[in-house]
Amino acid sequence: STSVSLDGVLPTVDTVELPNVEARGLLSKGPQAMADLQTRVIENQQTQPQIPVEEIFSKTDVMLLGESHSSLSSVKTVTANLERMQLAGVEVVGIEGLKTFSQETVDHYLNNQDADVPMDALSFSPGRSQEFKELLKEAKRLGVRVAALGRPLDQWGRRVAGLAAARTGRAPMTFNMNLGKQVQDADTRYEKGFNESVAEVALQERNADMASILKAKLPEGGKAVVLAGAGHVEHPEELEFRLFGLPVSRYGTMADALKKELLSAFSVTLTGGLFTEVQESSNQKAILGPVFSLITSALASGQRAFLPTSERTGIFHLGGRS
Repeated sequence: STSVSLDGVLPTVDTVELPNVEARGLLSKGPQAMADLQTRVIENQQTQPQIPVEEIFSKTDVMLLGESHSSLSSVKTVTANLERMQLAGVEVVGIEGLKTFSQETVDHYLNNQDADVPMDALSFSPGRSQEFKELLKEAKRLGVRVAALGRPLDQWGRRVAGLAAARTGRAPMTFNMNLGKQVQDADTRYEKGFNESVAEVALQERNADMASILKAKLPEGGKAVVLAGAGHVEHPEELEFRLFGLPVSRYGTMADALKKELLSAFSVTLTGGLFTEVQESSNQKAILGPVFSLITSALASGQRAFLPTSERTGIFHLGGRS
């Protein structure tokens, strides 16, 4: 199969199979860039046992937590730290997977109009519904709002099909209309016009939409924490996140989208901890390879710690072997 080069140059053929390492994941921009990043992180020696939420929110409007959507520990981390975050000014928790059509149901629970946690609203992540249930219970106890940042995948899927049809000359109905399936297809092969359409919608348009929703939910001067996929958050400049064989930087991050809404963001990549399935731990290490190299260099084996990587980014390792 034909490989997609790491410098962002796409193959000239219309369709190629994508090697996983170049299709999806975090890559260094070269040996020297990675060496510079490791030197900076290790020399700073600013490791802390917890995310420094007080320090982050003293300078930032929104903290983006970049997770694996199969991580149990990422949701537990938000729940465990929500009271600290509230004391630091957080009034809203944004959740990428929670669908906007569930917002009213969630609000009824948080506002004591319904006594029971709306479990149907948490079906977007079946393997983590109990963890999200505990998060909603804690948000209710503290009086923190929860913002649904996700729209139905079919809605986005129709948008992708329309863009891809215009770019490829194929009829829209020849494309799958579900964004989830489109993402799976784009992760495994590159089709000129299709992959760009998936990236434009799944990244650029969804980041802008999530930022707009969050801005509308956030009181003036309020702060927020957002749980989203690692591909939506910012990473150190020495690293490049790729999805669908394309550089994410071409389409921007949610941090970029928030800046357009006049909100500043700090991005934390969550690693390690517990997952819905054992193999997901290995999958995360494969996708976030350079991050785990930093963890191995800077932290003791199994250590749970926060590691700053730049002025706007950090890693919070939730334990487990790196």
